[in-house]
Amino acid sequence: RELRYIDISLSILDPISLGKLCPLPRLEAFIVRVTGFENCAGDFNFPSLRILNIACTSTSAAGFFEHVRTPLVEDLELGMVESAMEYDPRAISAATRQIANAPRLRRFILTAEMKIKFLDPFDRTPGAGDSVDAAQLHEILGPLLALPHIHKLRIRYGWRAALGDELVRALAEAWPELEELYLALNLSGSTHPSPAGLAHLARSCPRLQTATLPLQLLDPLDVPETAPTPDHPLRHLRLSSGGWDAEAVPGKEFARMIDVLFPNIQYCNIGRSRWETMSASAAVQETKDELAALQKRRRVESAGGMSELINK
Repeated sequence: RELRYIDISLSILDPISLGKLCPLPRLEAFIVRVTGFENCAGDFNFPSLRILNIACTSTSAAGFFEHVRTPLVEDLELGMVESAMEYDPRAISAATRQIANAPRLRRFILTAEMKIKFLDPFDRTPGAGDSVDAAQLHEILGPLLALPHIHKLRIRYGWRAALGDELVRALAEAWPELEELYLALNLSGSTHPSPAGLAHLARSCPRLQTATLPLQLLDPLDVPETAPTPDHPLRHLRLSSGGWDAEAVPGKEFARMIDVLFPNIQYCNIGRSRWETMSASAAVQETKDELAALQKRRRVESAGGMSELINK
C-alpha cells in the first residue's frame, strides 16, 4: 500500500490487473505499455496519481480513459504507434474527452505515429499515411481547451492532420500559462497556420518560452500588422515552411514581424523541405538573414544604452 511508482508492460490490461492497482492510495506515477485493453464495467480510481504515461493503440486508449479516473494527474503522456488498420482518430478524440476531466493537468504529450519509419517531421514525403483521411485536430484537442493550467503541450502526429489559424488562436486564448508549444505535424493541403497564428500566441501566451510549429506563407497579406509585445519571454522559435510562394513571400517584412512580437528571441530556425524549390528556399533564407540583422542591431543598441548608464 506504500507503493508510489509503477512501470509495467502488459499484453492486455484487464479489470483484474487494474483492480490490483487501485487499492494503492499513495501511487503517484504509473507508466504502462500495453497492446490491448479489455473493456470492463465500472470505474477504477487512482486518487493520488500525478504522473501517467501510457503507450497503446488508439482504441485501447479510448477504453482505458473511459474507465480510469485520475482527478489529480498533472503530467500525462499518451503514445500510439500503430498501423493504418489500428489507427482511429475518433478513438483518440474519445480519449482526450475523458482526459479533459483532469482539471489539474499541466503537461500533455501526445504521440501518434505510423509503424513504418518516416523522415523528420519537418520534411514529410508522400507515404502510407497520406492515404488516410486527415484528422481534424480541433476534435482531438478541443476538449482540452477547458483545462486552464496547461503549461506544456507537445504533439507529434505522423498521420495526416488539419490545423489552421482558428485552432492556434483557440489554444493560445485557452492556455495563457503555456510555456512550451511543440507541434510536429503531417499537415494536409493548405491547412497550415499563417503568421497570424504567431501573433495570436504572442498576444495570448505571455509566458511562452519555446515554440515549434508549421507555417505557411503564400501571400504578402499573410503578414498582418501587429502591435509590439516588448516583454515577451519567447527565446526559441522553430518553424517548418509548409509551402512558401517565393514570388509572394515578403521575407524582410516577416522577419520584422517576428522581431516585433518576440524581441527577446535568441534562436530562430525555419526548416526547409527537400521538395522546396530553389526560389522558395531563397525566400526562407532572406527571412533568416533579415532577422539575424535585426537581432544584431538590437544587441548593439542595448549595449549602447548600458554604456550610457555606466557613464552617467
